[in-house]
Amino acid sequence: GRLFITGLSFSTPAVNIITIRYDQTPVYTVPDLQNEVPASNFHFYENKGQLIDVNGNVIPGIKYYTENTPQKLYFSDTTLSYVFARVDTLAATIDTLHRVDMILNNSNEHATINSNEAGTDRLNYFLGYIPNPVTDVRGFKQLTIPDIYNGIDLQYTSNQNGLKYYFVVKQPFGGNPRDIEIFYAGATSITTAANTLTVNTPLGSFNLEAHAYQVNPVGNIIPLSWNPAYNVVGTNT
Repeated sequence: GRLFITGLSFSTPAVNIITIRYDQTPVYTVPDLQNEVPASNFHFYENKGQLIDVNGNVIPGIKYYTENTPQKLYFSDTTLSYVFARVDTLAATIDTLHRVDMILNNSNEHATINSNEAGTDRLNYFLGYIPNPVTDVRGFKQLTIPDIYNGIDLQYTSNQNGLKYYFVVKQPFGGNPRDIEIFYAGATSITTAANTLTVNTPLGSFNLEAHAYQVNPVGNIIPLSWNPAYNVVGTNT
């Protein structure tokens, strides 16, 4: 929750004492509305230096990624990247990649992503482009970004269809769902219908279905009398 750091600042003839307080609101694991559990074959793997970009440069800003998903997913502290691929079996045909970044506008630039619920599997990489093997790469069932907005956490998990995520709005700590604004950089367009957002790209599209519910202090779901809807406020936003 709360961390205090105190230090001395010497400025002759005075001595100043400076105290900085860091706050983080409590992090909650919320029950799922459809009683879904994370898919057994879906993991968020930690990047220990084995990832490179298309130019061969290591990308330490990517903290976690997925394998065996329809689109490769890459997670930094504040951004989720979807990477689509069109790979041809003919050597003479150029393969195509396309990336869409889910950018949270006006979010907390100091937020950090954390992993939860480690799985039992491990990956090992023996690659020519890194000097040493990267071994014992763990996979996790959940990622959490506390306070991505004031009083709002972002939690990533999965179901049998792939990625699933929650914005956990903690109203007692100032959380306001109106603060959430998502820009899909790299999308050709976005469309909405009822509670579903469709993000379109040259190599395909993906749908995001929104639901809303409350959770009482003992962890029980309280249904709401209304359904959430996406509101398009700008180009791909």
